[in-house]
Amino acid sequence: MTKIKNRITFTIAVIFMIMAMLVFGGCNVIENTTYLPPEDDGYKISNYVVDVVVDENKVMTITESITAVFLDYPSNGIVRYLPLDQTVAVPNDDGDFDIKNYRNTISNVTLDKDRTTEGVEIIRSFTDSGYLFLYIGDYGNTQTECVYTFSYTLDPGDDRDTEKDLFYFNIIGTGWDTSIDNVDFSITFPSEITDEQLMFYVGRYGEDNTGSSGRVEYSISGNTISGSCNGLEYGEAVTIFKPLPQGYFSVNRSHTFDIVLIVLLLAAIAGVLALFFTKRRKTPIIDVVEFKAPDGITPSEAGFLIDQTVNGHDISALIVYWASKGFLTLNDDGKDVTIKKVKDLPNDAKEHEKFFFATLFQNRTEVKSSELSKISPSVGGRCKTSIERKKMVYFNSAPTTWFRVLAAVYFILAIVLAVRIGNESFNTFSTVFWRLILSVISLVALLFLPGIVQKKDGISRKAYIFKLVVNFIFIFAPAIGSIFIGEMYCDPFYLSVFILLLPLLLFFTYPSLEMLTPKGRELLGRVRGLKTYIEVAEKDKMEAMVKDNPTLFYDVLPFAYVLGVSNVYMNKFKDVALPAPEWLTTSAQITTLIALNSISRSMFVLGTVMSRGMVSTMVKVARVAAVAAAIGGSASGGGFSGGGVGGGGGGRF
Repeated sequence: MTKIKNRITFTIAVIFMIMAMLVFGGCNVIENTTYLPPEDDGYKISNYVVDVVVDENKVMTITESITAVFLDYPSNGIVRYLPLDQTVAVPNDDGDFDIKNYRNTISNVTLDKDRTTEGVEIIRSFTDSGYLFLYIGDYGNTQTECVYTFSYTLDPGDDRDTEKDLFYFNIIGTGWDTSIDNVDFSITFPSEITDEQLMFYVGRYGEDNTGSSGRVEYSISGNTISGSCNGLEYGEAVTIFKPLPQGYFSVNRSHTFDIVLIVLLLAAIAGVLALFFTKRRKTPIIDVVEFKAPDGITPSEAGFLIDQTVNGHDISALIVYWASKGFLTLNDDGKDVTIKKVKDLPNDAKEHEKFFFATLFQNRTEVKSSELSKISPSVGGRCKTSIERKKMVYFNSAPTTWFRVLAAVYFILAIVLAVRIGNESFNTFSTVFWRLILSVISLVALLFLPGIVQKKDGISRKAYIFKLVVNFIFIFAPAIGSIFIGEMYCDPFYLSVFILLLPLLLFFTYPSLEMLTPKGRELLGRVRGLKTYIEVAEKDKMEAMVKDNPTLFYDVLPFAYVLGVSNVYMNKFKDVALPAPEWLTTSAQITTLIALNSISRSMFVLGTVMSRGMVSTMVKVARVAAVAAAIGGSASGGGFSGGGVGGGGGGRF
């Protein structure tokens, strides 16, 4: 038991560690997604001109004119790589950053031959590792200074900010492998622009560039911002940050996933509320606290009532039950227990009784306890099936069925959300995969809840609360962790947090539902009452009752066994001189209680064997991978260069 608790504690600790990494790290980590090659001082860029025209849909037509000076030897040309998949660090009002991933669409790449050195062509263009690579040049070039002018269309999509529209763009990216003497830029917006909250960041990625605006000279004329910046060193970038009123851009965006999520979520929440109000427990279970074996049911059925599960111990307890009824005798010689049939069971015996009795005494009238281990597990399976046929008599299956349906709806919501996020995330597979893995863990834990609630009467209150706490953690730690994985991080746009309402409602609603029929409530009240009596009744009072009716002790014993209180029961009578029952004989050296303990061990052996075919397959989670990000610098304060969309970098070939 200690080993199991240690494993549970370790698992919980691991989950909390992952949660800490995701929650406290994921929201503040700055990741440089632009590749920075080794510095190349054999050439430089003497002039870099960037002209950007932004339309009302936030689609940018960008023209770049790059003048490269080859210092050591003429090169074939330049390589320009543009990010298609990009992590963007958006400064927020708290002086921190919200991390968002974007998938850029780049199209209409065109070379302007009138403004490009003669003979230069776009030799190759291809995508790889989240970049569009452009090889622009002329094989066999002999000129030491060349101009490369080309244009392309960049569509960054929706900024997924519900409070403002954001223009956050890398005029020069952080990925150039050489210095840039001069940068000239112009950015034309669809309507008039002001310098309110306009910021420029110049420097390396991740540095605190809050005070770097002075390196940029700019002016605003109507809807155009023009400016320049000199003396960019290797790895330095120029970024413009301009918050705009919400609705400034009319970004084309599909809300299909959002609508599906909202509809499913509202329908599922309505389903939970309907389940609660139609299936909630209205009639309490009244425990009949008395020292008496319940009439009309066998110990096997009592064990089934207490935890809605039939195990081998429930079935093997029939041995003492039959003995107390006079159908067999037990002889303990100190080494083995001989079980001898006295007479057959009556015709009105339960089906599971008849089958197990016939198995024990098939072609024989007695059996040794040491031979019980040879009984086939299929015997237990048949007895289990027979007892569970009465499930509808004792239990209402509708609440659990609807609970599982709503849990499945929660999983569907998680899938829709994962696909919706993956649709806009550049790392689609990883984002969807890990969110689904965590959602599966959360779903499996949720489906374990009915079993915990159904078995609560068979365990102590502390054990029940402990299992509920562990179950709660396994439901919500992965669910919360999935919010911060991949594309999400701290993006408030999505509905993940609201989706957590569904498992939360299910978790607190299910224990309050009516699980029992009137017949089940009556019988469970008697079974629980007997268990309570054994646990709390005064020893003297129980001794007096047994002295008045010596057979009472033996009648109750098999029920105490299936209710898990046999040790408490036996300890209360360890100093009492109980007369041996007629059905039990022992050697001179063995007392009645020692003999009964020996028989209990024999039943335990049988219970283990009988349970072999009944153990449910446990779901094991090998591990949950956390998201790790590389910190690019001390990034704090208002912002930094290279944090926006676009940019990228380049080199020569």
